[in-house]
Amino acid sequence: MLSVNINNDIEKYKESVIGSFDARESLFVIAGFLVGAGSVAFFYFVCGLHIMICCYLSLLFVIPIIVAGFGRKDGMSFFQRIKKILSLKKIPYTNSRDYIDFEELERIEETNKKKKRIINGFAKKK
Repeated sequence: MLSVNINNDIEKYKESVIGSFDARESLFVIAGFLVGAGSVAFFYFVCGLHIMICCYLSLLFVIPIIVAGFGRKDGMSFFQRIKKILSLKKIPYTNSRDYIDFEELERIEETNKKKKRIINGFAKKK
């Protein structure tokens, strides 16, 4: 009998283009490599620094590119997360990792005030 193995979670499946990288990750790997090689060449030939110092300095330019290509947290890429943080007026909610906006915070505070009024009203009647 013929059997085909598939992932249980189809959303986690990614089509590989180069090695085990998908198209987006491959693009960022190539960009990181080109920026790294270019910055090492610049620091070595133009600035005249030692090759190891050039490699360490080029990491300052390569790491952000790699993080932008591979960084995923809570199902969002690096750029989606930055866009969400910058576009919405959000404050960190202390009880969880999620963010809560000001309107929702005001709504929660208003319902808490109503609950206190109701509780205090019942306490006075007794």
